[in-house]
Amino acid sequence: MSPECQPEWETLRDEALREALYQLSVSRYVPIEVEPDLGGNPNRYTTARRHMFTNVERRDGGVRLLYLGRSYELAEGTEPDHSVINCEHSWPRSKLADPDTEPAAYEHQQSDLHQLYPAQAEANSARGSLPYGEVESNRNLSYLPSELGLNASNREVFEPRDEVKGDLARTYFYMSTRWKLELSTHEEEVMRRWHLDDPVDSWERERNARIMSLQGNPNPFVLCPSLVEQISDFTGDGVQEQLPLP
Repeated sequence: MSPECQPEWETLRDEALREALYQLSVSRYVPIEVEPDLGGNPNRYTTARRHMFTNVERRDGGVRLLYLGRSYELAEGTEPDHSVINCEHSWPRSKLADPDTEPAAYEHQQSDLHQLYPAQAEANSARGSLPYGEVESNRNLSYLPSELGLNASNREVFEPRDEVKGDLARTYFYMSTRWKLELSTHEEEVMRRWHLDDPVDSWERERNARIMSLQGNPNPFVLCPSLVEQISDFTGDGVQEQLPLP
Protein backbone atom coordinates (compact mmCIF):
# COMPACT_ATOMS: atom_id res chain seq x y z
CA MET A 1 0.00 0.00 0.00
CA SER A 2 1.51 3.33 -1.04
CA PRO A 3 1.76 6.16 1.50
CA GLU A 4 -1.14 8.23 0.17
CA CYS A 5 -4.86 8.60 0.57
CA GLN A 6 -6.37 5.26 -0.45
CA PRO A 7 -9.66 5.16 -2.44
CA GLU A 8 -10.86 2.12 -0.49
CA TRP A 9 -10.72 4.09 2.75
CA GLU A 10 -13.67 6.17 1.53
CA THR A 11 -16.01 3.20 2.04
CA LEU A 12 -14.84 2.39 5.58
CA ARG A 13 -16.16 3.76 8.86
CA ASP A 14 -15.37 3.50 12.57
CA GLU A 15 -13.89 0.16 13.67
CA ALA A 16 -13.26 -1.05 10.10
CA LEU A 17 -11.38 2.13 9.23
CA ARG A 18 -9.44 2.19 12.49
CA GLU A 19 -8.32 -1.37 11.84
CA ALA A 20 -7.34 -0.59 8.24
CA LEU A 21 -5.22 2.35 9.39
CA TYR A 22 -3.68 0.24 12.13
CA GLN A 23 -2.74 -2.45 9.61
CA LEU A 24 -1.22 0.22 7.36
CA SER A 25 1.00 1.36 10.23
CA VAL A 26 1.98 -2.18 11.20
CA SER A 27 2.90 -3.13 7.63
CA ARG A 28 4.97 0.00 7.05
CA TYR A 29 6.52 0.50 10.49
CA VAL A 30 10.29 0.05 10.46
CA PRO A 31 11.60 0.43 14.03
CA ILE A 32 14.55 2.81 14.13
CA GLU A 33 17.94 1.20 14.62
CA VAL A 34 18.67 1.61 18.30
CA GLU A 35 21.86 3.42 19.30
CA PRO A 36 23.61 3.38 22.69
CA ASP A 37 22.98 6.19 25.14
CA LEU A 38 25.69 8.02 27.09
CA GLY A 39 25.92 5.03 29.43
CA GLY A 40 26.57 2.67 26.52
CA ASN A 41 23.19 0.96 26.76
CA PRO A 42 20.85 0.52 23.78
CA ASN A 43 18.19 3.18 24.14
CA ARG A 44 15.33 3.51 21.67
CA TYR A 45 14.04 6.78 23.09
CA THR A 46 17.33 8.71 23.09
CA THR A 47 17.86 7.50 19.52
CA ALA A 48 14.43 8.80 18.51
CA ARG A 49 15.07 12.08 20.32
CA ARG A 50 18.30 12.58 18.38
CA HIS A 51 16.47 11.96 15.09
CA MET A 52 13.78 14.43 16.14
CA PHE A 53 16.27 17.23 16.82
CA THR A 54 18.72 16.59 13.97
CA ASN A 55 16.32 15.64 11.17
CA VAL A 56 12.55 15.61 11.69
CA GLU A 57 12.15 19.06 13.26
CA ARG A 58 15.14 20.83 11.76
CA ARG A 59 14.38 23.99 9.76
CA ASP A 60 15.67 27.55 9.44
CA GLY A 61 18.97 26.73 11.11
CA GLY A 62 17.47 25.09 14.16
CA VAL A 63 14.14 23.89 15.54
CA ARG A 64 10.86 25.67 16.26
CA LEU A 65 9.58 25.31 19.80
CA LEU A 66 6.19 23.63 19.99
CA TYR A 67 4.55 25.82 22.60
CA LEU A 68 6.40 29.14 22.31
CA GLY A 69 6.51 29.19 18.52
CA ARG A 70 9.93 30.76 18.24
CA SER A 71 12.99 29.31 16.54
CA TYR A 72 15.90 27.98 18.55
CA GLU A 73 19.24 28.04 16.74
CA LEU A 74 20.98 24.69 16.69
CA ALA A 75 24.12 23.59 14.87
CA GLU A 76 23.50 20.92 12.27
CA GLY A 77 23.70 17.37 13.65
CA THR A 78 23.58 18.47 17.29
CA GLU A 79 21.10 18.38 20.15
CA PRO A 80 20.41 21.26 22.54
CA ASP A 81 21.10 21.41 26.25
CA HIS A 82 18.14 19.34 27.43
CA SER A 83 17.79 21.40 30.57
CA VAL A 84 16.86 24.31 28.27
CA ILE A 85 15.21 22.67 25.25
CA ASN A 86 13.93 19.12 25.50
CA CYS A 87 11.63 16.60 23.87
CA GLU A 88 7.89 16.86 24.44
CA HIS A 89 5.85 13.68 24.32
CA SER A 90 2.64 15.22 23.02
CA TRP A 91 0.85 12.07 24.23
CA PRO A 92 2.15 11.97 27.82
CA ARG A 93 4.29 9.01 28.75
CA SER A 94 2.12 8.40 31.81
CA LYS A 95 -0.78 7.66 29.44
CA LEU A 96 1.09 5.17 27.27
CA ALA A 97 1.29 1.41 27.82
CA ASP A 98 2.36 0.29 31.30
CA PRO A 99 6.19 0.01 31.14
CA ASP A 100 6.16 -2.75 33.76
CA THR A 101 3.63 -5.04 32.08
CA GLU A 102 4.09 -3.98 28.43
CA PRO A 103 7.71 -2.79 28.20
CA ALA A 104 8.08 -3.30 24.45
CA ALA A 105 4.86 -1.44 23.62
CA TYR A 106 5.87 1.38 25.95
CA GLU A 107 9.34 1.74 24.43
CA HIS A 108 8.00 1.94 20.88
CA GLN A 109 5.15 4.28 21.80
CA GLN A 110 7.39 6.73 23.65
CA SER A 111 9.85 6.67 20.74
CA ASP A 112 7.34 7.15 17.94
CA LEU A 113 8.64 10.14 15.99
CA HIS A 114 5.15 11.27 15.05
CA GLN A 115 4.44 12.34 18.62
CA LEU A 116 7.80 13.92 19.55
CA TYR A 117 8.30 17.70 19.37
CA PRO A 118 10.97 20.19 20.56
CA ALA A 119 9.83 22.29 23.51
CA GLN A 120 11.23 24.76 25.99
CA ALA A 121 11.93 22.75 29.14
CA GLU A 122 9.87 25.01 31.43
CA ALA A 123 6.82 24.90 29.16
CA ASN A 124 7.17 21.14 28.81
CA SER A 125 7.33 20.75 32.58
CA ALA A 126 4.33 23.04 33.09
CA ARG A 127 2.24 20.99 30.67
CA GLY A 128 3.37 17.72 32.30
CA SER A 129 0.65 15.12 31.77
CA LEU A 130 -2.18 17.63 31.56
CA PRO A 131 -4.73 17.10 28.81
CA TYR A 132 -4.88 19.58 25.96
CA GLY A 133 -7.90 21.85 26.03
CA GLU A 134 -9.23 25.38 25.78
CA VAL A 135 -8.50 27.66 28.72
CA GLU A 136 -11.43 29.71 30.05
CA SER A 137 -10.23 30.89 33.46
CA ASN A 138 -7.30 30.93 35.93
CA ARG A 139 -4.99 31.73 33.05
CA ASN A 140 -1.23 31.23 33.44
CA LEU A 141 0.29 33.32 30.65
CA SER A 142 3.93 32.37 31.28
CA TYR A 143 4.17 30.35 28.06
CA LEU A 144 2.42 32.57 25.54
CA PRO A 145 1.15 32.10 22.93
CA SER A 146 0.29 28.83 24.72
CA GLU A 147 -1.37 28.97 28.11
CA LEU A 148 -2.31 26.95 31.15
CA GLY A 149 -5.54 27.14 33.13
CA LEU A 150 -9.07 25.80 33.62
CA ASN A 151 -11.46 24.85 30.85
CA ALA A 152 -15.24 25.37 30.87
CA SER A 153 -15.61 22.29 33.11
CA ASN A 154 -13.02 23.59 35.62
CA ARG A 155 -10.57 20.91 34.49
CA GLU A 156 -6.93 21.99 34.38
CA VAL A 157 -5.72 21.92 30.78
CA PHE A 158 -2.88 23.14 28.61
CA GLU A 159 -3.83 25.06 25.48
CA PRO A 160 -1.15 25.10 22.75
CA ARG A 161 -0.77 28.02 20.35
CA ASP A 162 -3.27 28.15 17.49
CA GLU A 163 -0.72 27.33 14.78
CA VAL A 164 -0.10 23.80 16.10
CA LYS A 165 -3.54 22.84 17.37
CA GLY A 166 -4.43 20.91 14.23
CA ASP A 167 -0.99 19.28 14.12
CA LEU A 168 -1.43 18.01 17.66
CA ALA A 169 -4.99 16.87 17.00
CA ARG A 170 -3.85 14.75 14.04
CA THR A 171 -0.96 13.44 16.14
CA TYR A 172 -3.48 12.30 18.74
CA PHE A 173 -5.73 10.66 16.14
CA TYR A 174 -2.66 8.86 14.84
CA MET A 175 -1.49 7.70 18.27
CA SER A 176 -4.95 6.36 19.06
CA THR A 177 -5.19 4.30 15.86
CA ARG A 178 -1.51 3.28 15.63
CA TRP A 179 -1.08 2.18 19.23
CA LYS A 180 -4.71 1.48 20.14
CA LEU A 181 -4.77 4.15 22.84
CA GLU A 182 -8.08 5.57 23.97
CA LEU A 183 -8.62 9.27 23.37
CA SER A 184 -10.64 10.78 26.19
CA THR A 185 -14.03 12.22 25.30
CA HIS A 186 -13.23 15.77 26.37
CA GLU A 187 -9.94 15.85 24.43
CA GLU A 188 -11.46 14.25 21.34
CA GLU A 189 -14.23 16.85 21.21
CA VAL A 190 -11.73 19.71 21.34
CA MET A 191 -9.34 18.10 18.88
CA ARG A 192 -12.00 17.57 16.27
CA ARG A 193 -12.53 21.33 16.29
CA TRP A 194 -8.80 22.02 16.15
CA HIS A 195 -8.41 19.62 13.25
CA LEU A 196 -10.89 21.69 11.22
CA ASP A 197 -9.70 25.11 12.38
CA ASP A 198 -6.01 24.41 11.66
CA PRO A 199 -5.79 22.35 8.43
CA VAL A 200 -2.75 20.42 7.25
CA ASP A 201 -0.09 22.75 5.85
CA SER A 202 3.12 22.29 3.86
CA TRP A 203 5.32 21.96 6.96
CA GLU A 204 3.13 19.23 8.44
CA ARG A 205 3.33 17.31 5.16
CA GLU A 206 7.11 17.75 5.07
CA ARG A 207 7.43 16.56 8.66
CA ASN A 208 5.28 13.52 7.88
CA ALA A 209 7.52 12.68 4.91
CA ARG A 210 10.67 12.97 7.01
CA ILE A 211 9.26 10.62 9.63
CA MET A 212 8.22 8.14 6.95
CA SER A 213 11.84 8.12 5.70
CA LEU A 214 13.01 7.15 9.19
CA GLN A 215 10.35 4.81 10.59
CA GLY A 216 8.35 3.89 7.50
CA ASN A 217 4.77 4.56 8.50
CA PRO A 218 2.87 7.79 7.81
CA ASN A 219 0.31 9.63 9.83
CA PRO A 220 -2.73 8.86 7.64
CA PHE A 221 -4.63 11.86 9.02
CA VAL A 222 -2.00 14.13 7.47
CA LEU A 223 -2.16 12.28 4.16
CA CYS A 224 -5.97 12.17 4.14
CA PRO A 225 -7.51 14.62 6.67
CA SER A 226 -11.09 13.69 5.75
CA LEU A 227 -10.61 10.33 7.50
CA VAL A 228 -11.26 12.00 10.85
CA GLU A 229 -14.92 12.51 9.95
CA GLN A 230 -15.27 8.80 9.13
CA ILE A 231 -14.37 7.76 12.69
CA SER A 232 -16.99 8.59 15.31
CA ASP A 233 -14.95 7.50 18.34
CA PHE A 234 -11.22 6.97 18.85
CA THR A 235 -11.65 4.11 21.32
CA GLY A 236 -8.21 2.54 21.08
CA ASP A 237 -9.63 -0.99 21.27
CA GLY A 238 -8.06 -4.11 19.82
CA VAL A 239 -4.93 -6.27 20.06
CA GLN A 240 -1.47 -5.00 19.17
CA GLU A 241 1.31 -6.75 17.29
CA GLN A 242 4.36 -8.15 19.06
CA LEU A 243 7.23 -5.66 19.20
CA PRO A 244 10.97 -6.10 19.82
CA LEU A 245 12.96 -4.75 22.75
CA PRO A 246 14.79 -2.51 23.48
